[in-house]
Amino acid sequence: MDPWHRLDDPSEANGQSRSDDPCRPTAGQPEEAQPGGDWPWGDDHRLGQERYAAELRAETASLGALIRDADPAQRVVTCPDWSLAELVAHVGRSHRWAATIVAQCSMAFVPFETVDNLLPPEAGAERAAWLVEGARALVDAVAAVGPNTPVWSWTHEKRAGFWTRRILHETVIHRADAALTVGCPFLVAADVALDGILDWLGLLTTPRSGPVADALAMLSEGATLAFETADVGLEGRGARIRIAPDGAHLEPVGDVADVTVRAPAADLLLVIMRRLPPTSPGVEVSGDVTLLERWLARTAF
Repeated sequence: MDPWHRLDDPSEANGQSRSDDPCRPTAGQPEEAQPGGDWPWGDDHRLGQERYAAELRAETASLGALIRDADPAQRVVTCPDWSLAELVAHVGRSHRWAATIVAQCSMAFVPFETVDNLLPPEAGAERAAWLVEGARALVDAVAAVGPNTPVWSWTHEKRAGFWTRRILHETVIHRADAALTVGCPFLVAADVALDGILDWLGLLTTPRSGPVADALAMLSEGATLAFETADVGLEGRGARIRIAPDGAHLEPVGDVADVTVRAPAADLLLVIMRRLPPTSPGVEVSGDVTLLERWLARTAF
């Protein structure tokens, strides 16, 4: 399960002041709003809203093609508690939930039960089309209000464009789940996979509060983990995690870490998302393997 699907208490939302026009841009809003927090790269590493939107549509179409003729009752090999039908429902509902938050310019949590069209059709082709419609709704909503328009999220980054990126990477990893389940190869552009790695590690380290932070803080204080890509042109890209009493801190790749994981970006994404064992061919782990195992055990969703 993904982090935001546990946030079902509206009291957790921050900043609920609204204008007569909730989608009216904030006066003096910068062209490129910064994500805030202690994110070490600012926005420089990101792919940009146009790319996120295009990739979200493409990833959703690919997922739809994978499940169109598959048995909806088949268990998902990487998420055995789910059938393929449940995975599809999860993804499509996430798209529509995010689209509703953005379209309403809501600065408060939006309950799932208030979102329209959450029930996927039973027929394969219609189910695939339902997926595509949800992704298009989110892309269109962000384009209509503008990516820098303030909206609710559970993170420090409260702008509409957050949701394009987050839902893209949610869709990528669940396309991997579907591909592995039906026996198809999982391929994704290296820069998209790298962005997904940074997105996930960023979610795990900001804010440093709550059950995930508490679990990570139980790791050895001062311990460091590095996740680095090995793709041509992206060698050594990634991030480093440093464990502190208040949780995990995200840093650019730098000095030698206690444990380093190197792999092509697509494989590295699957490793940190617990879809691929770190002992798999093409994945190089050097240093404290036990620390990596403990990290992965505490970041399971």
